[in-house]
Amino acid sequence: MTLWLHSVIFAAALTAAGIASAAAYYSISETTGAKSDRLVWADDRLPVDYVTVEERGSGVSVLTRVAVR
Repeated sequence: MTLWLHSVIFAAALTAAGIASAAAYYSISETTGAKSDRLVWADDRLPVDYVTVEERGSGVSVLTRVAVR
């Protein structure tokens, strides 16, 4: 019984992953854009300077890089 249950769960997961992959690549529905539309890209043409901000606590120091334009 356990083997049967796990086989059904695995088959359902594979089916869901297959449908999601097909929708992402072939844009089956109108709500899903093409894969290239969802990729995030950064504009490297703008020069960006960074400043490191340090926040100190009791025994903990957190460093954060903040972009300055």
